[in-house]
Amino acid sequence: MASAASVPRSVTRQLAFTIPFQVTAGSGGQKPAEVRLYMSSDGGATWQLHTRQPPDVGKFSFRATADGRYLFLVRTLDQRGQMHPDGPAEAELEVMVDTQLPEFSLQTSVGPSGEVLAEWTAADPHLA
Repeated sequence: MASAASVPRSVTRQLAFTIPFQVTAGSGGQKPAEVRLYMSSDGGATWQLHTRQPPDVGKFSFRATADGRYLFLVRTLDQRGQMHPDGPAEAELEVMVDTQLPEFSLQTSVGPSGEVLAEWTAADPHLA
């Protein structure tokens, strides 16, 4: 089981982005018949098949419907119709979509000695 700390995370201001993938031949030397992208927008409680691609395409296109946290995992389907890897669904990538600009305020004033004073605040839930 992958720990939450080991899942690659990304933050984007874009609703649409691509997720690259690379497929290698499995046991027996054959490439999979299909690569599938699964998505969860509820923290991994449920997973939906988002899209399928032939293995040579190398990327998935994704368009978020709203800001939020999206988890992804990839599965391959072999020539015999078996999914790989088998086992429980675990996030392999986390993308936070945040299209809202940070809130910023700046107040200036003149101090008692004539100096310019500035006070500012910035707020964004994803500000590092």
